[in-house]
Amino acid sequence: MSYKNKGVQKKYQKDWYQRKKAGLPTRTTPTRTPEERRKRQLEIKRKWNKITRKKVKEFVNKEIGNRCLFCGYEKRLICHRKDGSSHEKLSSLGLRALKTEIKIDKYIRVCFKCHKAIHWCMDNLGMSWKDIEKYMVSK
Repeated sequence: MSYKNKGVQKKYQKDWYQRKKAGLPTRTTPTRTPEERRKRQLEIKRKWNKITRKKVKEFVNKEIGNRCLFCGYEKRLICHRKDGSSHEKLSSLGLRALKTEIKIDKYIRVCFKCHKAIHWCMDNLGMSWKDIEKYMVSK
């Protein structure tokens, strides 16, 4: 229904009045049952979540990289904060929050195994990120 075209608007209003006067339903589109509505809303939400996940993945790959910094592995990558402090899971953040949170100098991409090794070094050996980075460079 276009409200810009006054002729179309008047015709719609006239038809609506005639339907109302005759006791017919005034809606031109069929109404959905609550179950159909819920199902449609879920489909829409899943579609947008899928699009958002794809955009987030592309953004993180572009900003931080798509390979493990230590071994070069490309699967099961985790964003690790260099200073070792805990942070929110990046997968739970939206794209806007990610753009403000992620800075190249704060995060690195590492595979699952290297991530465990980094935390083991930080927890058990008391190493900081700078020590780990020096070891990696000297290798």
